[in-house]
Amino acid sequence: MVRPVCIGVVCALLVVGSAGGASAQGKAEQELIQVEKDWCTAMQKKDASFLERMLATDYVGISMRGMTNTKADATKGIKDPATRLDVCVDTDFNVRVYGDVGVVIARYTRAGVDAGGPYKDRTGWYTDVFVRRNGQWQCVASQSTTTVAASR
Repeated sequence: MVRPVCIGVVCALLVVGSAGGASAQGKAEQELIQVEKDWCTAMQKKDASFLERMLATDYVGISMRGMTNTKADATKGIKDPATRLDVCVDTDFNVRVYGDVGVVIARYTRAGVDAGGPYKDRTGWYTDVFVRRNGQWQCVASQSTTTVAASR
């Protein structure tokens, strides 16, 4: 009689453990989506301190125009008074988490002003790769691709 009870307890623990893993996975996915939303807000508010915390020291980004940039480039760029981000909307999130690594793929829409002048309806896709360090997600790599020519 002891044996079936023990097997039942082990099975119950495995089910609870699996559910806990699934909820941890879902929690990490939601955290990464929130980081992406906060990134948009930081870009609109020109909050360089957010980028300082969220971008890893070894961060490398590839812009929608095929230019590479570093954490220093990104924090310098956000402070540029000649640029402004008026619209920053991300949708269609596809988030995958592999332990302490997360990959976010999403569609973006942007409008604002850059070195070439005003732009609107700039849309495309991005892929961001994050690593969880000391309990915080940091972006280590980013790549974006424009799918519709920006209107100027």
